Amino acid sequence: MGDRGNVGIIQPGGHVLFLYTHWTGSQLVTDLAQALAVAEPRWNDITYATRIVISQIIGDQWDNPSGYGLSIDTPGDTEQPPHPTPVVSFMPRPVSVYAPHWAPDVGAARVHTFHKFIELYGPLIES
Repeated sequence: MGDRGNVGIIQPGGHVLFLYTHWTGSQLVTDLAQALAVAEPRWNDITYATRIVISQIIGDQWDNPSGYGLSIDTPGDTEQPPHPTPVVSFMPRPVSVYAPHWAPDVGAARVHTFHKFIELYGPLIES
């Protein structure tokens, strides 16, 4: 049981850091859009932006021994049927959404700029 999902963040050198979530896969694109919005002041600094995105998605669950995991170049377990897997690149700033899941030799189903991804998937912000 669970609601599994993964988000990838491409790192310098081309490796992909994956954040696996066991319980929030169905809301992961919304969580990522919100995290990218928070990280916007640091989009030019991959190390800070990566930390901000991961911290925002994990939220207050850092002390929980389960629920989230990190891996390099291999996403964690996926839901059946799997949720889309967004992969972020801070240079040149696309979010590539893979469906049903990421694989190094498979093209993305959709590619958005950061601003468009936030507009499409982010929570509504009241003015």
